[in-house]
Amino acid sequence: MSYSVSVSRRFRAAHWMPSGKAEETAPHQHDYKIEAKVEGGSLRDTGFLLDIDVLGNALEEFVARFPKTSVNELPELHRLPPSMENFAAAAWRAVVGRLSVDGLDSMTITLWEGEDAHASYTQRLGVEGIFKSEMK
Repeated sequence: MSYSVSVSRRFRAAHWMPSGKAEETAPHQHDYKIEAKVEGGSLRDTGFLLDIDVLGNALEEFVARFPKTSVNELPELHRLPPSMENFAAAAWRAVVGRLSVDGLDSMTITLWEGEDAHASYTQRLGVEGIFKSEMK
């Protein structure tokens, strides 16, 4: 048995690719949708896996960086190219650091660029995955 909770937000952000077609190497913007999904096998005493307001606030803190910051400037990217895959992983690192992961098995960030394309990053939490102390 497993439970899951998801929240999503929409935002606009700029980026540029370090190599590729000319239109990709120039700064440009995209409309994004980002979803954070947590999964776990049991509910907390509150009856929640994780309060959706807590998850939503963590996601909101991440998207509030835009439009002041370009995707390329995110410290969580670790100087990697701002592909959708790397952007999703960077968002995962930013959001998970704002959560209490006790009782959660995994978290997935799915990032849509426009309506038709998306990438996801999932990592297990807890004993087999990342420990809370490693996220600070």
